[in-house]
Amino acid sequence: MKQSRIALRRLHPPRDRVLTGALIVATIIVGAAGTMVLAALVLWLLTPRGVIYPQSLLSRLSADYRPWSMADRPQLPPIAPDALRQIEQDAMTGDLSGISIVPPAYAQPPVRATVTATPSPLPNTPAPTATASATATAPPTDTATAAPTDIGFVPSAITTDSVIPTALPSVVPPTATLPPHPATRPPVSTTAPLPASTATVAPTLTPYPTAPPIILTPIPPTPTPLASPTFAPPPTMPEPTATATATSSATATAAPTATATETPTATPAPQFIVNDPGDAPDANLADNICQTSGGMCTLRAAIQQANARPGVDEIWFNLSGSSPYTIIVSSPLPAITEAVIIDGWTQPGWTAAPLIEVRGMPTTGNGLTITAGGSTVRGLVINRFSGHGLLISSGGGNTIQGNYFGVALDGSTAAPNGGSGVSIENSSGNMIGGTTPQARNVLSRNAVNGIRIWGSASTGNRIIGNYIGVAADGTTPRGNIDDGIDLQDATDTDVGGTLAGEENVIACNGDDGVTLKPGATSARILGNRIFANGGQAIDLNNDGPTPNDDMLMAGMANRGMDAPVITGASLSGGSLTIIGYIGTSPGQTAFSGAQVEIFLSHGTVGSMGEGRQLLGVLTAAADGAFSGTFAVSGVNAGDVVSATSTGAYTSEFGANGLVGP
Repeated sequence: MKQSRIALRRLHPPRDRVLTGALIVATIIVGAAGTMVLAALVLWLLTPRGVIYPQSLLSRLSADYRPWSMADRPQLPPIAPDALRQIEQDAMTGDLSGISIVPPAYAQPPVRATVTATPSPLPNTPAPTATASATATAPPTDTATAAPTDIGFVPSAITTDSVIPTALPSVVPPTATLPPHPATRPPVSTTAPLPASTATVAPTLTPYPTAPPIILTPIPPTPTPLASPTFAPPPTMPEPTATATATSSATATAAPTATATETPTATPAPQFIVNDPGDAPDANLADNICQTSGGMCTLRAAIQQANARPGVDEIWFNLSGSSPYTIIVSSPLPAITEAVIIDGWTQPGWTAAPLIEVRGMPTTGNGLTITAGGSTVRGLVINRFSGHGLLISSGGGNTIQGNYFGVALDGSTAAPNGGSGVSIENSSGNMIGGTTPQARNVLSRNAVNGIRIWGSASTGNRIIGNYIGVAADGTTPRGNIDDGIDLQDATDTDVGGTLAGEENVIACNGDDGVTLKPGATSARILGNRIFANGGQAIDLNNDGPTPNDDMLMAGMANRGMDAPVITGASLSGGSLTIIGYIGTSPGQTAFSGAQVEIFLSHGTVGSMGEGRQLLGVLTAAADGAFSGTFAVSGVNAGDVVSATSTGAYTSEFGANGLVGP
């Protein structure tokens, strides 16, 4: 029997092994499954429940959990169960398109960045551009940047608002204050403020955080002081462009910092500054640098450089030593072929009278020659040239102001040019003089005329506010050898005017005060003091007194405008009454509406008159007659008065009339 059991066990050994293996496998499977279930439970406890519950379940049970206070807790409106289930389902599936996770009741307000600009005290001055950025380094991390806003010049304060998305917490950058504006030409206060820029960034629409919010209380930053830039003193230079940048950053552990900087872009200094009274030429015309072989800048070299490049250039002066200064020109200066501003007023120490003398030698031709239009010459004394002091040929629209032609630096001592002080030949629209004492030219003691304008292309030139034939004091005789003003074939010239400061003093010249050569020459001659000249005050056709003929004739200078005839002049106290007509007799309708200027004259009754002092202005009636009474001073019974008439153009002075009681 025992042998039978042994034999039976020997027949079934595999069955025991199979059962043992199955038991081991089952144990492993059950253990793994239990471990997975336990891990899933732990993960479920640790994982936050979507966006609706701000904390995980485990965090609520931990010792570190601190419920929000009522001040921190957002007040959530009730949500319907169906809506809640839909939100949870969408959050778990990741399908969040087209829905707002945060209900509107507690969405954060939009950010508004406000940039306020006050008007610039200087017209046409570009306002600076302000850039503000705010960065919050805290869970979650977001960055918001306010794009630059170019306000530009505005006539009044303007506020521009724009919506800028950002994240919690909000950070308010400091206001960046710009430094004073640099000086300009003509000088202005360097303390004039530019527009201030203020940028403010606040929260905008953002998903609610998944952790208790971080409340930041930024420490008000102290902006870095701005250094005011120092600019070169030359006047009338375009304004520099200033760029201001304000940056603010905040984190949970650090207060925001602010930095404000300005990078001005200064306009380059004037192209050419004469610092050498010599006469050497420029060493290299291709380098755009006024520099002689000796390393200095002369007037000759500056003109050469200005001619070498297109566009309007400026020639300023900064001669060293004590004033006045003399530039001796040994050979003709280059003609000015490109528009240029030669500005003697820029010499340090200048206030009103010129400080720089440009002196010629007996064989040096004209002092300056301008063939380019749009040029300016001011603040120079030009004398002792064998030709004209200044010749303007062809190119028009030039301005000549504040110069002496034919006298020395003192404005009185004779230093004649061999031609005229200023000669304009076939050039139009030029301005000789101005309405201020600084703009006045003195054109005296020249060997020919003070001013000569010739050529049929010379139209619309103006001569105002000058001393022609007297010294810079306006009274000392320093007459030109020939005429004060000589016009030939030039048309529509204005000599003087009706506005304050436009009158010229034309006196003490060797021949006529103003002469108009035969032909189509025409001019309006108004408001001037023309007296004590060797010939007539005004001479039409350059042939002596022109008799009245009741006609306006083409082909004659000023169309042969007839002069006024004064038939009565009576003084009563300080009132002067004048009666007269234009033409050979009353009733000449051709002179209706003409302007009649009455002057205190000199000489005998019936002789050709002149204009020592303008007393008043009358207007001719339809028949050419005129009469009127006006207040005067310095006129006495026994004096003589004379008059001119101006319709389209101006007549000669009429015969003197006696002032009676």
